[in-house]
Amino acid sequence: MFKKIIFWFFLLLLHPLFSQQLRFKHITSEDGLSTNYITCILQDDLGFMWFGSQDGLNKYNGYADQIKVFKNDPTNESSISNSEVTALKQVRKDLILVGTREGLNFFNPYTEKFSLLRNANNKTLGKVNIIFQESSGEALVGTEEGLFLVNLDNRMIKTSAIKDADRMNVSCIEKVNGVTYIGTMGKGLWRLQKNRLEKVNLILPDLFKVGDEEVKSITHIGQYGNNMYLGTYGFGIFKVDFRDLQVESKFFLENKSEENYINDFAIKNNRIYAATKLG
Repeated sequence: MFKKIIFWFFLLLLHPLFSQQLRFKHITSEDGLSTNYITCILQDDLGFMWFGSQDGLNKYNGYADQIKVFKNDPTNESSISNSEVTALKQVRKDLILVGTREGLNFFNPYTEKFSLLRNANNKTLGKVNIIFQESSGEALVGTEEGLFLVNLDNRMIKTSAIKDADRMNVSCIEKVNGVTYIGTMGKGLWRLQKNRLEKVNLILPDLFKVGDEEVKSITHIGQYGNNMYLGTYGFGIFKVDFRDLQVESKFFLENKSEENYINDFAIKNNRIYAATKLG
């Protein structure tokens, strides 16, 4: 993930729209970061930068060059549940959702206190992979153990729990043409319809070969024009017409298997910029 961040910065330097010279500052543990392994980044509504890492949540004040680190403290029930931060999402001015290896935390950036979400059996959600704000009052939380719809007002999992989501490793969530799609590791693509998951059966092409196993592990979902793009774990990127869900194209680097493990991608001016396992 750390490689991915550097990769995007490098793209900005190369892009022709950026005619002015850009300057970058390299922030490391020597400057106060809890670790150099950064897993996720958030800029809040006040401009503060938040860096999730393998060993703590870092709040960075760029003006004063100050870094404050939040870690789990077993003696403090208001501390973060686990120091390995996996996902960040600000859903309200006074509420940042912080995903960790051991559940979802509600974090108030003003009081700097955390509270842990638990289910009806007093268990945590496990490792959080992705947080997506479905509406002003709801957030979807994808974990290694399933998909959960969280009520942001009472800070509880909704009683109308999403069915068919048990034992599903959710890797990405994105809204495409008004429909919420969920990518999983090993179980393919799904869509959310009235709090119920429906399996998406892609129409595979006749002109070129695409095996079912190639679209079973989806790492990123994007939209460009009338098409949905699916990043996969080991098989490149697929272009899908979301109107009939037919696979139209496949972007794959032959003889470079590790570069076909897609972590993230962006599409601009008919070009795909992809962050892969090798950069």
